[in-house]
Amino acid sequence: MASILPQEPFAAYVDYTMDLEIFKNEKPYELYQVEGLAEDELTNVVYEPHNIAAQLEDIRGREGEFSLHEHSFCYMRHISQVPVVEEKDMIHPYAAEVNSLLKEIFNTPHTICYDVRDESDIFSRRIDVIQ
Repeated sequence: MASILPQEPFAAYVDYTMDLEIFKNEKPYELYQVEGLAEDELTNVVYEPHNIAAQLEDIRGREGEFSLHEHSFCYMRHISQVPVVEEKDMIHPYAAEVNSLLKEIFNTPHTICYDVRDESDIFSRRIDVIQ
């Protein structure tokens, strides 16, 4: 299968946490959904972008070569049963479906989906769905 990665030079950035002096005495943190704090009180983390384009590899057709245990990710095929409706009407059913998938993947009796985000929402909305 032909690669979908561009043949010409391209950039793909991932933000890495900078190794700051403060982390010798303090753990990195980010706070979400906290009202009344100044912007600089919400995190002590500073990110720096790293171009990882040279490390990208098209692995389509090789999905079976990767396991959660060995590679910290896995492929699975799942067709959602949650109908696409207004976001407010699908958050809880979607979180419940994600919990079921996580139970299956990790073979565990309990999961908690506490955060649902979409790419346009930089700040999360907390939801509590425990199964």
